[in-house]
Amino acid sequence: MRRAKDADPKPQSTATAKDTDAKQANTTKALARYRLLGTTGLRVSPLCMGTMNFGLAKGWEWSGDTSRDEAFQIFDEYVAAGGNFFDTADVYHAGQSEVWLGQWMKQRNNRDKLVLATKFSNTTGDGINDAGNHRKHMMSALTNSLQRLQTSYLDVFYVHFWDFTTAIEEVLRSLQDVVTQGKVHHLGASDMPAWIVAKANGIASVRGWHPFSVYQGRHSLIDRDIEREIIPMARDSKLGLVPWGCIGQGILTGKYKKGEKPQDAPRSQLGRPIPDKAFDVVDVVTAIAKELKATCSQVALAWLLVDPSVSCLIGVRTVDHLNDNMGATSIRLSEEQIAKLNEVSKIDLGFPHTMIGTSYKTNPWISRVGVIE
Repeated sequence: MRRAKDADPKPQSTATAKDTDAKQANTTKALARYRLLGTTGLRVSPLCMGTMNFGLAKGWEWSGDTSRDEAFQIFDEYVAAGGNFFDTADVYHAGQSEVWLGQWMKQRNNRDKLVLATKFSNTTGDGINDAGNHRKHMMSALTNSLQRLQTSYLDVFYVHFWDFTTAIEEVLRSLQDVVTQGKVHHLGASDMPAWIVAKANGIASVRGWHPFSVYQGRHSLIDRDIEREIIPMARDSKLGLVPWGCIGQGILTGKYKKGEKPQDAPRSQLGRPIPDKAFDVVDVVTAIAKELKATCSQVALAWLLVDPSVSCLIGVRTVDHLNDNMGATSIRLSEEQIAKLNEVSKIDLGFPHTMIGTSYKTNPWISRVGVIE
């Protein structure tokens, strides 16, 4: 063994000046501080590029009118900033979103540099079996998605939602087959009850099958329902979290005013009035945004990004939207600001949490016998 005094006085570096410049340039990119996606080992950018807005399919006019060229420009800007995580689904714009993304990847020859996710479960045809989580639909949906995306594999394949008809074991067995075939690397659960995911991963562990490694669900300062059961489950299982609706379908941008009838009602409200509590949250977000010289959207995203297991799914329609969202990665909320946001947006966790708390530190029955550090 070489002792310290025997070591070379000036170790030679193999890095070139070009390598050093590239590394320094990379650290200045807004999205180049990567996060681990659960236990998959995949490195993903803190913002995930959602593609639901891209396409021109009839019936999807509500998602905007972004052209194919504009979509490609957004994708280019996202990747140039260090972004590498793309999310789509077979149902978005009747498959056109996948088609556009596949064409862009083909033109840029960058498929293997990206982490690509898509979903199945939703209705994709007029046949009685063209929906749901059963093997027949899963296999046809996966085949069609791979063709539209012009790739041979997916990094993440999501069950888009639970269909309440297909047995958990049946879904897992079919998912295991597509992983074994090399068509899918990792499995994701989207918009599913916590108990379904927990039970599924328990079965997968016993059977030696691939578990769900990623969870995607709605989460924002005005919609924290996911914190009752899903996030505790995800943390316990070390799942990566990809929240959608991060700025409340536009409510957290501050563009809607209390007492005013919005001209373009947010999709999440389904035509219902925006609740007063949402405006209370917006008021605090706006105040903090002024303190930080940031936008409301950036503060809303920064609040979610405090959790290192999170990669926020963004749904932009313009390059300006993208640049605004990317600014969230440079926002550092103080503990006081986080506390204010948590307080104004807090929800009733319901039973049993109202009785036993959410940890041993907040369990009133345990604290009776003394404080546990």
